[in-house]
Amino acid sequence: MENTVPLSAFYPHVYGLASTVSEDYANTFIATAVANIARKTGAIVHEYMLDSQQGVSSYKMFTEEGYSIVTVKEVNVNGICYKPTRIKPCAPQKIQQEVCEPCVIDTCTSPKYGKVIQNSHPVSNGQSGTFYVDGDSLLINPAPAFDGDENIIVTMTVVPNIYSCKVPESFLNEWMDVVAHGALMWIFRQKGTKHYDLNQYTLSAREWERGLKRIESTIRANKVEVNDNIITSRKYCGGIV
Repeated sequence: MENTVPLSAFYPHVYGLASTVSEDYANTFIATAVANIARKTGAIVHEYMLDSQQGVSSYKMFTEEGYSIVTVKEVNVNGICYKPTRIKPCAPQKIQQEVCEPCVIDTCTSPKYGKVIQNSHPVSNGQSGTFYVDGDSLLINPAPAFDGDENIIVTMTVVPNIYSCKVPESFLNEWMDVVAHGALMWIFRQKGTKHYDLNQYTLSAREWERGLKRIESTIRANKVEVNDNIITSRKYCGGIV
């Protein structure tokens, strides 16, 4: 995983305009700015590997401690790229065997089955598939045909929670000014405090919006791979949800 830095690394850029802000106050709004950047722009991309199970289509997703999932960008199963779908796959009904009463003339030689609901997203020739995200559950269709080790690769954008004490180092190296203006924007708009300053809030809010557009442009130019060192690869064993 990418190196991290403490929230205090941003202090010099915040205290330049808000010198009397307490550390707790500064930490709160620095973390809030980082979380908002990550959520609005998809700036933090993590990659996770899950173990597949034959016939299992539902897997539990995990993130690094202190992060939560924003969007699942891509799912790769056994080298095949699965595409997202907004339609939740239908869960097949359990096969119900009808009770066949014995008769005088002949006995029942084969069971009759109730109707089975088929998955509404068929896949041809096993060359493509779909995935659906339900909370922290990943539903893939078709299900893997065999057990495999780390052969489900999930690429997702994540966001650190506002209580995190550390943030990715790239935020300091690349977007220090955006984080600082985001923190200052929230500090200056706190009515009833000595830091409330509508003019400074307006200036910081303007720079914040410009910064977000700059980050979004950078991400688009790099095909959502902000920096190679942002992407982490970590194995988690998937299981039935």
